[in-house]
Amino acid sequence: MSFSRSIIGRERMVKKEALTENPVVSIENIYFAYDSQIVLDNVSLQIKPHDFVCVVGPNGGGKTTLLKLILGLLEPKQGSVLVLGERPERVCRQVGYVPQHSHVDPQFPASVLDVVMMGRLGKSRHIGPFRRRDRAGAKEALSWMGLEHLRSRSFSTLSGGQRQRVLIARALASEPKLLLLDEPTSNLDVAAETELHEYLDKLSRDITVIIVTHDIGFVTQYVRTVVCVNRTVRTHPTHEITGEFIKEVYGSEVQMVRHDHSHQGGGR
Repeated sequence: MSFSRSIIGRERMVKKEALTENPVVSIENIYFAYDSQIVLDNVSLQIKPHDFVCVVGPNGGGKTTLLKLILGLLEPKQGSVLVLGERPERVCRQVGYVPQHSHVDPQFPASVLDVVMMGRLGKSRHIGPFRRRDRAGAKEALSWMGLEHLRSRSFSTLSGGQRQRVLIARALASEPKLLLLDEPTSNLDVAAETELHEYLDKLSRDITVIIVTHDIGFVTQYVRTVVCVNRTVRTHPTHEITGEFIKEVYGSEVQMVRHDHSHQGGGR
């Protein structure tokens, strides 16, 4: 089943025309500091609907802080942050988030479907057992991530790549318009990393995807926009990312490996 025709995508199709007129994320002149330590200074950023965005930068450069501002977990000292045209805390249920370190214990005695169903919590005011629509939504999310055939399997028996895709499915089950992922490919082998990136690329055709990563080679293959964060923010299309530019962002030599293949997504 096409994702855009699924339960998760129906409402999105109705509102797609309106969404294309407004940025999904709009950040204007924000300043943020922890006590006296300035982390982000005079940062402005616009992210368009259906973009696939990669956030890169050195450790301590402000990537995680930027993510937390978009999620509404932090408030800027100055400036404004709007997500889907609203303050982040007002649209938190429309934003999916996959943290770097999952809080799901790999040995937790739950099935794959049970884990994904957690994403349905808070979707309505209904109190009590999950409804038929919740189960259908969770199955659709699993199907989109290519894991529907594993829905009855124990989460603890999955490979690292499969677990990460389950956690993304859990975020998708909440029917988000924006998906944020923090280092989703850490501790994955190359094959699992490539597979996950390809799923995210397909997903970005329906919702906006923002990923934080240290894999500079990856950004030249799949994403369309690169956001470089190092106290300030610079936004560039992927084709502008060169070794010299990365050296300027990171302040040192960084090896950038480009793994060319037949992917054609960058033109969308």
